[in-house]
Amino acid sequence: MESKIEVRKMQPFQDGELELLREYVLLPIVLTIFERDKKNIEESEISIKQPYVTAINEAMYRITRQLSKLKNEMYRKGLRVVKETRTEHGIDCLFLCRGYSQQFQMLWDFVKAETEVRMQQYLMGMDSHS
Repeated sequence: MESKIEVRKMQPFQDGELELLREYVLLPIVLTIFERDKKNIEESEISIKQPYVTAINEAMYRITRQLSKLKNEMYRKGLRVVKETRTEHGIDCLFLCRGYSQQFQMLWDFVKAETEVRMQQYLMGMDSHS
């Protein structure tokens, strides 16, 4: 009895797919940072907290909307993140791309830099992929 194992070559990314995956991984990190910062501001000795809290809440709302759009776009393109692993070096992501299992890694320096860019964009009201 001969068993058949199908070996499929990795498919190259199509336009914008890697960016979709990066956003999908990075935006929840930005949300977590905003949630922590909002709590810190609310518990701080700052005398006028509401403008900061409002700005963070609005940014979080825009991120949540963007994540919903990303999920729909990923579904449409056949992309699905299967596993995210945080290591000492960065974030390893295993995902399916049109049925093919693939992975990519983002190093912590990259994650930090990209997270800061997104925080500024969302605080200033500029969604990165509106």
